[in-house]
Amino acid sequence: MDFHINEIIKPNLSNNTIEINLQFNRKNKEVKKFIEYIKSYNASIIGQKDFLIKIIPYNEIIFFFSKEKFNYCQTSDNIYKVKNKLYEIEKMSLDFMRISKNCIVNIEHIKDFDMSKTGKININMDNDVSLAVSRRRIRDVLDFFDERINQV
Repeated sequence: MDFHINEIIKPNLSNNTIEINLQFNRKNKEVKKFIEYIKSYNASIIGQKDFLIKIIPYNEIIFFFSKEKFNYCQTSDNIYKVKNKLYEIEKMSLDFMRISKNCIVNIEHIKDFDMSKTGKININMDNDVSLAVSRRRIRDVLDFFDERINQV
């Protein structure tokens, strides 16, 4: 896919606005993913820790998890409670991948995989936390990465 970028400065746009016009001859899988990437560029979620409410950009989130009927997100510095359901979070970004019933990882923060001879997979995150992929999700995880590798 070839890209041609034309930068135009429009002084009449508000300070935090970027206007993007895409032109393509047909809408295919690559174009759809590119549009999703642009939409999620500055995306964030609201997290709460004690009495602090913080807007957390997706790229800072390492993983989400459920514990005792509540959902949380782990960043490099803290754990925040989030109000979103895991099935909603899973659809928020192409970089979020569910690895078990109660865990979603941000693939941008995966350091490596530990695959055993028995077929179990552990995902090591860049904050040195190791997360187990449930047996039910192993095929989904492998398919997810096969799809990503084929795009490169």
